[in-house]
Amino acid sequence: MLDLDTNSVLDMIEEGVIVVDTKQKILLYNRSARLFFGLENTSSIHHPAGQIEPGDWVLLGDNCMGMDDGKLTGQDLQLLGVKEELDLGERIAVIGRYKSPETIPVFACSPANQKSKPLSVERVLDNGITVKVSVDEFRRRVDITVGDQNLGMDYYYSIGHLVVLDGKTGQLKFYQARGFTARSEEVASLLRGKPFVGKGPGEHYPEPEGHAMKDIHPEIRQVKAVDHILAGRMDKAGPEEIPINGLWVSLTMRVLKDSEEKTIGCVLMFKDMTAIKRTELQVSASKFKYPAFEKVQGTSVSLMSVLNLAQRAAGSDSTVLLLGESGTGKSMIAKLIHACSPRKNNPFVTVNLPAIPGELLVSELFGYEEGAFTGARRHGQKGKISLAEGGTLFLDEIGEMALDLQSKLLHFIQERTYFPVGSNVPVHSNVRIIAATNQNLEEAVAKGKFRLDLYYRLNVISLTLPPLRERREDIEDIIRDILPEISETAGKPQVDLSHQVVEILKAHSWPGNVRELRNVLERAVNVCEGNMITIQDLPTYLRGNPQLGNLNLKEAVAQAERDTLLRAIEEASNHRGKAMKLLGLGRTAFYKKLKEYNLG
Repeated sequence: MLDLDTNSVLDMIEEGVIVVDTKQKILLYNRSARLFFGLENTSSIHHPAGQIEPGDWVLLGDNCMGMDDGKLTGQDLQLLGVKEELDLGERIAVIGRYKSPETIPVFACSPANQKSKPLSVERVLDNGITVKVSVDEFRRRVDITVGDQNLGMDYYYSIGHLVVLDGKTGQLKFYQARGFTARSEEVASLLRGKPFVGKGPGEHYPEPEGHAMKDIHPEIRQVKAVDHILAGRMDKAGPEEIPINGLWVSLTMRVLKDSEEKTIGCVLMFKDMTAIKRTELQVSASKFKYPAFEKVQGTSVSLMSVLNLAQRAAGSDSTVLLLGESGTGKSMIAKLIHACSPRKNNPFVTVNLPAIPGELLVSELFGYEEGAFTGARRHGQKGKISLAEGGTLFLDEIGEMALDLQSKLLHFIQERTYFPVGSNVPVHSNVRIIAATNQNLEEAVAKGKFRLDLYYRLNVISLTLPPLRERREDIEDIIRDILPEISETAGKPQVDLSHQVVEILKAHSWPGNVRELRNVLERAVNVCEGNMITIQDLPTYLRGNPQLGNLNLKEAVAQAERDTLLRAIEEASNHRGKAMKLLGLGRTAFYKKLKEYNLG
């Protein structure tokens, strides 16, 4: 029988492997994982351990200030002589001296939403060496050059990249390399005085074995499947594509059991997806054909895929079906498609189908014949189709339409003619149909609740909008976009969020999606004191601590009602009818509550 060294065998495979015990303490970390996450010292450029000292030259490029791995702040930049007030998410490039106020830094910045051109600065140092810093959003790279030596780094989502030169000799003192998060060498930490480890020949990185997983890979805490596996509720999970320490991986997990089938740990296996994902981002980040789409915040691959297809849909005249959970932005995408279409100068008319009782929907859509009715009904009242003539008719929540009315809509879509109520004379219409629903129409067809022929007529171009929990990397972009508007509406100076609040918002599952996020921010802006939103300003269900609840009875009851509505909608998989039954509410009361709490 062979005497195998398990560690040696695992070091030979290309897949990264990490084994943790039931407390998520790292027991094994193979070489592929070390290489992938930058915990194997492979660099040929040497520098010893140390820390940044006054007078040292600091070269810094950051594509997403405050949202990078180190949570860089304006106060940190003051250590380099930067005095400008900067917003969350700005791109920055700076060359300055550490804690040397007599030296004026070379500095450039640009707002987060201006990503078309690289941001670049350069300076000739006292020793005659030219140094440069460049942040290129399209290439997903920060280049820092010292003379002819390029010490740049690629990134996937966000990065703060740092190079330090000795203030007296001008020699290379520190450069960041892959794995800086796991080594706690983020820009902000180093500027605040944290020491760094040595790199290159003769230097050794810290061993991850024996450390808690959360200290090496904090994002793993958000992968709930690990907890389920360690608790014995499931044996395996994945593969799941997620970012960890700023790198994109395909993660598969398996339970580890002893001879008595008792769970003793979890095996995590990683495949490097960063190069593939970066390429996808570069493709999706290319300039939109229609500038209006640039208003949509986010850079996730799932969102960009939808927006690129929506642009193609805008150039056609085909019927579009928008799918996705409530609050994912279906109505916004419908308006963008219309605004970028040849029909943009004609009306965009919305019909909110659940809000209109079935018996009134026919007249709402088709209107009345001139002179057909008297009394309370107006002569010749126009329907929504007539009002949308030449433009776009948006049928919101088409899945709620009754079967008998579906046949009338099908006839209209097929023939492009309709009969006003009280008339036998067909009216021809030139409108484009965009429909939306949060329901699974294929399921509804199988259950006989939705006509198959109508589904085929609507499903010419289909777009499925991803829920917010599946594009968490976009949450900070969305916050950065809508927070100034909310602050202005509330009559307050622009407010910011503490790092703890940002992490809480990123970790939440957001069953109400972007709409729920907006509501949370509106509430926080209105109740916060000063210009910083803290954990205390969040709703109770986000704080996770009932002792911090609101003591205002009216506000607390309203918050409880809203939370219950959201939980019922999530439990019912966004099926409104099921949610009504769970809540014990009738149709009118249910939609009244949705409107009251802006849940749509």
